[in-house]
Amino acid sequence: MSEGDEGITGRDREEIAERVRAVIAAELGEDEAEEIARSVARVIGEYVEREGDAEQLVAAVGDEIVDKLDGETADDLVEAVADIVMDNLPGLRHSVVIRQSVRRIVRRLTSGRSEAIVQQVGDEIVATLIEHGHAEALVDASLEIAIEAAIEGGYAEELIREIFDDGVTQIIEEDGTDAA
Repeated sequence: MSEGDEGITGRDREEIAERVRAVIAAELGEDEAEEIARSVARVIGEYVEREGDAEQLVAAVGDEIVDKLDGETADDLVEAVADIVMDNLPGLRHSVVIRQSVRRIVRRLTSGRSEAIVQQVGDEIVATLIEHGHAEALVDASLEIAIEAAIEGGYAEELIREIFDDGVTQIIEEDGTDAA
């Protein structure tokens, strides 16, 4: 701020914020909200790529997924993988006796180890995705999928209003902390 500038403080800032909110409420239509939502996703993707955080983001998401696959869910997943393997082995597709035996063996061998197996498989999937340069594409696709879901779900306009409102609220709150 140059000498003589007082800046926007307190009550003035709140009045400006309310005017900004009113303009957003009056002018933001469904088409504009959809385009802004797509732009927000694009900018976030570009920022993540520029900062080199895509690999870290993919790893964090992988960890979250694996964390949800614990206990009985991990057991079910390991058994489902065994079924998939059997479905793709010639001669085992139609042999009920062999399939049941393999399922029992898998249950016994993995008993109490399913969570560790799922963790190792998850780690390997994430490492392979990162190693082959897919992290940035996954981040971009995830953002695009989330925004398209918001648009198809009919809540893109509400989402953008909340983003703007939250931004304006943070500006007001920051001004309050700066003045203190």
